[in-house]
Amino acid sequence: QLNNIHNFLKKKLKKYKAKIDDIYYCPFHPKFGKGKYKKFSQDRKPGSGMLKKAIKKWKINSSKSFMIGDKKTDKLAAKGANVKFFYKKNNNLNMQLKKIIKNLK
Repeated sequence: QLNNIHNFLKKKLKKYKAKIDDIYYCPFHPKFGKGKYKKFSQDRKPGSGMLKKAIKKWKINSSKSFMIGDKKTDKLAAKGANVKFFYKKNNNLNMQLKKIIKNLK
């Protein structure tokens, strides 16, 4: 089911000439995971495992990167990967992105 969602997103974005290079997810949860999936993982926020994997794989400059999220766990994950963090505002995400990028220059 999750792969279907990811494929749908990729297909939808392709219409707008946008591309997702990679998708990361964590199937583990220390409390609600079932069977082998019931365990702690640094990939689950507030851990920054998935961000660190992407940074390493794609040779991302974390000092020139940022993350937008809406939870404290998002902020903690970004901090653990040395990535700037911005809380999602209630306005248009595109407008927020433009403002962040303009201010980073």
